[in-house]
Amino acid sequence: MSMLPEMLGAEATPHAIEFKGKRYSFKPITIGLLEEMETAHFEQSKKRLKDMRDVLDEDTYAKKGLQLYDDYDAGEFGFFSARGQKWAKSPAGAILMMKLALGVGEEELLPLVLNKGPELTQLMNLVLKEAGLSGGPAPPPVGAEGSTTPFRHGGGNP
Repeated sequence: MSMLPEMLGAEATPHAIEFKGKRYSFKPITIGLLEEMETAHFEQSKKRLKDMRDVLDEDTYAKKGLQLYDDYDAGEFGFFSARGQKWAKSPAGAILMMKLALGVGEEELLPLVLNKGPELTQLMNLVLKEAGLSGGPAPPPVGAEGSTTPFRHGGGNP
């Protein structure tokens, strides 16, 4: 994973989106951001267990609680664990990652997602790719110096 933005103290990536006169800049994916995701994932799991307290007997509830803490200690809630990766791809994980990357709350994120969903997804994927958290090197943004036009079979290249 690229930690260069974090080491340089970068506040944001060069990627941003405009909505209703406000510019939302994506923060770089740093170890700190991934730690926040891990903590939130664990907190969400604790809340789910607490919500099930009335349907579980005390012994089962206690065992599940201890298992939850053992899993946390073992790193099962970390971004790079199988469980963490599965959660990051869930709606709850994806929403949290976007909230953290944009530095917004749910009340601001919802209208943004409803109006700019595909563009947000594309930029979030690019930020993840640049951080080394998704497959392959990130392509340069369209129109950026060094970007290339895809080859078209049959000679239809400009």
